[in-house]
Amino acid sequence: MKLKSKNELYCLVNEDYISEFDSSHQAFMKNIYYKHYSKFVNAIGSRKLSKSEFFKNMRRRRIKLYQVE
Repeated sequence: MKLKSKNELYCLVNEDYISEFDSSHQAFMKNIYYKHYSKFVNAIGSRKLSKSEFFKNMRRRRIKLYQVE
């Protein structure tokens, strides 16, 4: 995976970011991201999206995930 900027510490997790992983790593990371999302929405009592809906148009969602590089 290539970093766009050498001094970037946080990356917004969205379709572009996930597409930089190879396919087997994508599935692994999507499971991790969805687990964190699920825990968060359960804690705040919000409606949980399906996994496919969650990963569609991620940058437009109210809840955003960031990856520390």
